[in-house]
Amino acid sequence: KKIIIMPNKKSKRHHGGIPHSVAETKKDTVQLVVETVETTKLASFISWLKTNRITLWIKNLLLLIREWIKKNPNICIATVISMITFTVYLPSISNGWINLDDNVYFYNNPNLIGDSVNWSGLWNDVVSYNWHPITMLLIGVWKSLFGLTAKSFHTLSISVHAINAGVLFLLMIRFMKYFKEEIKYPVWSSIFIALFFGTNSIQSENVLWPSEVKTLFCTLFILLSSLRYLEYRESDKKMFFYFSVILAILACGSKPLAVIIPLLFVLFEFFFFVEKKYKYTIIFFVLALFTG
Repeated sequence: KKIIIMPNKKSKRHHGGIPHSVAETKKDTVQLVVETVETTKLASFISWLKTNRITLWIKNLLLLIREWIKKNPNICIATVISMITFTVYLPSISNGWINLDDNVYFYNNPNLIGDSVNWSGLWNDVVSYNWHPITMLLIGVWKSLFGLTAKSFHTLSISVHAINAGVLFLLMIRFMKYFKEEIKYPVWSSIFIALFFGTNSIQSENVLWPSEVKTLFCTLFILLSSLRYLEYRESDKKMFFYFSVILAILACGSKPLAVIIPLLFVLFEFFFFVEKKYKYTIIFFVLALFTG
């Protein structure tokens, strides 16, 4: 309700001994009306926000995100680690190509030059005496999405390395479960290891040299395969084992470095589990032999 008090034109109001004219009184009245209308509009807008479906949907979404963060704190920490790692290497995005191998991998590769990508050529391509079809196919996908420029592939390298740092944190957290008595602060220890891996200068060659994206891809698949293998051994769910095998195949197709996977899993069995199941590592030895 709006209550407007209209002044009596014949009356005179005094403030501090100085009489107000009728015009000044009307001005005060108009200002009061404007303020009242603005207050009413604000109240109506707040009321609309409280009842609007979009606002309710956003509020519920924020509540769901909050609950998810409470249930998955490690993933949130891994995300922060990835963001820090990406920020550290961000200035290198403006770098150009490196004359060593970048020409055969990227800007002089006949399978990438032009508007289209020769996918079969990338699969069969032997680059610098290496056959790593998964790496070449992923390079083709990235080129199709973001173009064949040094900036886009520096962005790819930094992004994959940042993800690797976050995944390493998740793997370290899982490792720490087996050393509860020896390690007092497992979360902080895992954060330190992941950040050291992500930001240490020893990784500069792999991150700043576009041709070494194959190492970053291989590292990513090795870390993910290790995570899935440990999840399988802890839960005995075959699904995790199959995922581990698929990720190991992707790692082998990214770079021959992946031949270390079966050795890693043998060490997992030896140090982490009372009941040894070395037979499950046989398939990974077969993959490593095929890769070699």
